[in-house]
Amino acid sequence: MADKLQFDLVSPERLLLSEEVDMVTLPGSEGDFGVLLGHAPVLSTLKSGVVEVKGVEELFSRLFVRGGFAEVNGDKVTVLAEEATA
Repeated sequence: MADKLQFDLVSPERLLLSEEVDMVTLPGSEGDFGVLLGHAPVLSTLKSGVVEVKGVEELFSRLFVRGGFAEVNGDKVTVLAEEATA
């Protein structure tokens, strides 16, 4: 769908989640920030915290990450997490 944001969550072992979503809230090292479709490009480190995903099934709506990086483009968010659990 053109009105969705592509979200990929990757751990060192494997791809954990790859879905089209409405919004992602990330625990940035300088504060939490939300990402919608059309967001300006950002590269940020992540602190330990909860990634909230809106627009996916309940099982994947809140994930805990222990550090990592996030790359945001206008239509895609990629999170490279040191560790992630549902």
